[in-house]
Parts: sequence; structure tokens; C-alpha cells
Amino acid sequence: ESWIQETYNPILDRDGKPFKNVKFATDITQSSLRSADLAGQIDAINKVQAVTEFELDGTIRTANENFLFVLGYSLNEVQGMRHSMFVEPDVAASAEYREFWAALGRGEFQSAVYKRIGKGGKEVWIRASYNRIFNRDGKPFKVVKFATDLTDQIHMANSVKQVVDIVAAAATEMDATAQTMVPTADVTSQRSSAVAAASEQTSVNVQTVASAAEELSSSVTEISRQVAQSAQ
Repeated sequence: ESWIQETYNPILDRDGKPFKNVKFATDITQSSLRSADLAGQIDAINKVQAVTEFELDGTIRTANENFLFVLGYSLNEVQGMRHSMFVEPDVAASAEYREFWAALGRGEFQSAVYKRIGKGGKEVWIRASYNRIFNRDGKPFKVVKFATDLTDQIHMANSVKQVVDIVAAAATEMDATAQTMVPTADVTSQRSSAVAAASEQTSVNVQTVASAAEELSSSVTEISRQVAQSAQ
């Protein structure tokens, strides 16, 4: 399979009548294959990523369906607007935001996780790269952003963090309670030892009383015997 770019030219005779055709052709097979390959890559990117094109000053040139779906806008609502419509007012007014676009203007690549504001104030999180595009003369003429929606993952991570914070707080509280119980346990242990010692002493005393009672019983029996004998 070959691709050629060509022109078909009628050749006229002396009387101005066409008598043949001459074709001039250039083989463009390789450039056509490269163009098809690039077009396929761009199509694949557009299927899975949110793509937006900006002027160098941040004015929106166009955006694909993925981007519009994530932010909740139509193309008519964003085309010709500034990128600042997607950030909070205090961010748009900050020096960091101005430096962000200044850096892009200098040709510096920008990539990070960004918080963006969609239609109706919807909070959106994206991982995005902002890339300056050059024309044939090597001069920048636009910025293209490729982004992936991380909103669900960020919300899930925040939920997990809340659970971890709750567990950590509970663990801290349990540790504090345990630390409080340590001296109580020591006192209880001391009292238990004292009670055990007292119980042991009581047991000794009971045994002594029992022994004395037994001796008393023997004495009473002996006295009774002696009284009977004396009576006789």
C-alpha cells in the first residue's frame, strides 16, 4: 500500500486543445503512516483522558468530552473563558496562580494533583500535566492539558483517613485510660496484698482460738471428772 500526493495536468497543443495528461506525484507513504499513528494516539488519549487546550494566557480554546463531563459544562459554556473559572477565587487571585501561568509561558512543564471547581461548585480533583506546544518556527502558541479524574479516589482516601483518625483517637484515649489505671492497679495490688496478709493473720488467729477452745474443753472435762470424784 502506497500513498502519493499528486496533480493531474492536461497538456494543450498549439491550438489550445488538450491532447494528453501529465501526472506529477510525490511519495508520502511514510508521512501518512506517521500522521495516522499520531492521529490514533490522540484518539486513544481523548478516549481515556480529559484534554483541554488553552491560549498562552489561559483562555480556553477547546476541550474534549471527558473534560466537559468531569467538570459538568458544555463546550459553549467554557470556550473563550479563562482557566481561572475552574479554581477558587482566592487561588485565582494568588501569586502562585499567576506564577503557574508565567512558568508555562516560559516553557516550564507543570504536573501535579490539582483541586478544581466544576459547575455548581462541584469539587473535582485531577492529576494533570500542562504542556506548551510549539509551532513550526519553534515558538509557543498554546498549552495542552492532559488530566485524569481522581475525585472518587481522593474522597475514598479522605474517608479512610477519617476512620484512621477515629481509630488513632480511640487508641490514644485507651492508652491514657490504661496509664490512669496503672497507679490504681498498683494501689489495688497493695491492698490485695494487705488483705491477703490480714486473711493469713486471721487464719492464724482462728487456729489459735480453736486450739484454745479445744484446751478449754479438755480443762472442763477434767474439772468435771474431778468434781465427780470429789462428790464420791
